[in-house]
Amino acid sequence: MELLGQIEMLAPASALAANEKGYALNRLSRFNEAIETYQVALALTTKFASQAYVRPMALRGLGYALGELRRYDEAEQAYRDSLAIEPNNKLALGELDYIRHQRSKP
Repeated sequence: MELLGQIEMLAPASALAANEKGYALNRLSRFNEAIETYQVALALTTKFASQAYVRPMALRGLGYALGELRRYDEAEQAYRDSLAIEPNNKLALGELDYIRHQRSKP
């Protein structure tokens, strides 16, 4: 984690660095921190058009973190937003199926 913090310090305007940090936080089950980090990545993709390619990845990472916190409405929206950019992304489609399955549980 320290390495990602250092990268972030060296490249504070890098959406890709923020996205990678969010991914690492998700893997560590630090979902609230991941959400904050993905929001930084998303803001950078809006600010710098050259980084727009990171946006769908960051949305999927955000959706994952939200889903793990059972914030299914927000997770679903993040995945749908990513599909607006990459309509046939199998990962996002699979996660939407997972959310539907979770909601159907008693």
